[in-house]
Amino acid sequence: MSAKLTLVVALWLSLPLTAVAASFDCKKAGNDIEKRICASPTISVLDELLAEAYADARQRGDADQLKRTQRQWLSYARNSCEDDACLAQAYAGRLAALTLFPEPSSVRDALYRETTEACFVADNPEGVSCEGEAESTIHVTATGRDRGWVKASLWFFNGHSCTFSGAARSTGDGIRAVQDDEDPEFRCELLLRPTETGIITEASENCRMYCGARGSLDRIELPLLR
Repeated sequence: MSAKLTLVVALWLSLPLTAVAASFDCKKAGNDIEKRICASPTISVLDELLAEAYADARQRGDADQLKRTQRQWLSYARNSCEDDACLAQAYAGRLAALTLFPEPSSVRDALYRETTEACFVADNPEGVSCEGEAESTIHVTATGRDRGWVKASLWFFNGHSCTFSGAARSTGDGIRAVQDDEDPEFRCELLLRPTETGIITEASENCRMYCGARGSLDRIELPLLR
């Protein structure tokens, strides 16, 4: 349990028992676990703290993911307890997890790819000629649980392109990669934010030097291939 969480729990436990209660109406306690929570002032405090921590976590991350992990905790941790000591330990562990939610995502091997028409400036009435296909890819290779490598090769109109290759790590908002980390003049930071179908990128200003005139590493959306 973190120092901050320990302090909060200690402050709540110092309140008069009449000032604290479980997060639900104890008159409607429907099973042995809920009755045990209501019978223990300590567990009641932890239950109230957990309800508040859960509400706060909903504002910070994926509500569906949070709901899934909460149900898992209820089924396999809290509801399997047979005494107050077990319940207190289960609540303390869940409170600690909620204060850290959302956790940094793990880096996994992934390929994001999109194929489009290859179009060029042409001397014709339309001013454009499209022949064949062009492929844009961002490849993530895991090198550890929260570490990896990102390589990007993006194609744009008239043959302009962007390339990127750099070490990456997982963060709370996606995968963050850096090229030329030791040289501030050339340092390019690329963030891969997850979407429902793949990723969208955010690139620092210096990333422009790794692209042709019509290219950009910023705000690029690619679907997940695998």
